[in-house]
Amino acid sequence: MSLAKVFPPKSEILFEQYQKLYRQSIENPKEFWGNAAKEHVDWFRPFDKVLDGGFEHGDARWFESVDLGRRRPDDIRKLTYGEVLRKVCKWLACARIGAVHSVVFAGFSAEALGQRISAAKSKIVVTADVGRRGGKTIGLKDIVNDALTKLDCNSVVEHVMVWERFYNAESSASPPYEMKDRDIRMDPLVAVQRPYCPPVHMDSEDNLFILYTSGSTGNPKGLVHTTGGYAVYAKMTTQVTFDLQPGDVFACVADCGWITGHTYVVYGPLLNGSTSFMFESTPVYPNEGRYWDMIQRHKITQFYTAPTAIRLLMRYGDEIPKKYDLSSLRVLGSVGEPINPEAWRCK
Repeated sequence: MSLAKVFPPKSEILFEQYQKLYRQSIENPKEFWGNAAKEHVDWFRPFDKVLDGGFEHGDARWFESVDLGRRRPDDIRKLTYGEVLRKVCKWLACARIGAVHSVVFAGFSAEALGQRISAAKSKIVVTADVGRRGGKTIGLKDIVNDALTKLDCNSVVEHVMVWERFYNAESSASPPYEMKDRDIRMDPLVAVQRPYCPPVHMDSEDNLFILYTSGSTGNPKGLVHTTGGYAVYAKMTTQVTFDLQPGDVFACVADCGWITGHTYVVYGPLLNGSTSFMFESTPVYPNEGRYWDMIQRHKITQFYTAPTAIRLLMRYGDEIPKKYDLSSLRVLGSVGEPINPEAWRCK
């Protein structure tokens, strides 16, 4: 059976163009990525070298001797970047001041969190007091407290910055959790700070963040991503892979604690000046039409999910998505594992 007959392409992305770009990146990587860096990222001053070293020896260094610029928080698209900065400011603020961050999956146990805190030697832990998933309240601050009793975390961590999910300046005189000596209550503290912090000029090879592997086959391994190369790749792949156009509403429903969430929820869309739709909870809460309702209400144009989620929704049949207007959706992306034919056909 011909895949072309069963699964006709509906995306506006031309695969031939993608193949051409890929060939260029392999045949002449310095020219390709040098042009990409100039096109996709604003630099405080031009870079001297595109690539020094190489992958064969593990010493590749990109866009050396440069400072990288970032967007101001008052740059406006669908929402102001100032408002976005406040909502995901934990790691955007780190990037802005040149502090290395390591964002973790909120579903980790205290043991798993403690492993990562210890490995990274994190001096500061940033957390919400609680999270919500599938209608259930998760005590994130309690998990952090427990994690700090593991390994050498108690001696490594100097401060725990706590954001309150239901903070209200008029009614939240005291925190809804037990304050520890190293805890900092962030909501009232930030409220009295100046609204703008100038970005620190960073070298392109300065570390941006550390992301740890799942640890399913042993101790989690930290992978360092540097500032310049990651920014170029995140911006370009978001634009090219998903045919990102002005006015698009981009939705990636991956957890921000994994590289897909890092790149395609936060950095990639924002570097493109696009609207990024942020998702919380599960695809079947409060009901199995959650995804389709999001697309209809917010006119999402690109939707990036995983085969696991698609298979989960398949069990509810075709009638549920047919209830919603999905005409805004132009690109459906799948990530995390090869998609099986049944799930692909279901799209």
